[in-house]
Amino acid sequence: RDRNSASGTLSREARPVYLKKPNYPPKALQKQIGGFVRLRMLINRNGKIEEYEILSAQPEGLFEDAIEKVLGQWTFDAALDANGKPIESWKEYKSSVRKIFKPKI
Repeated sequence: RDRNSASGTLSREARPVYLKKPNYPPKALQKQIGGFVRLRMLINRNGKIEEYEILSAQPEGLFEDAIEKVLGQWTFDAALDANGKPIESWKEYKSSVRKIFKPKI
């Protein structure tokens, strides 16, 4: 099977179970910047990320490392094929990274 494309019909897509939040990068905190990282991940039958690629990030170069450090701790309910059996599948995910900043008085 080609790992770069979905094959067959899914009865359920992979669903997140636990997505550990990344540590906020000090540079982003200091400058009060929010952003996002969009990923494409291969979720295996056990609900772990087998492969991933970063598709985009805003601002670029600021949040990618923080996300990569926690990906190994993320877990999913695996996708199910038409017969209800767990299968590996690709999933896109957009992780927004933001903090609420209160004005200093």
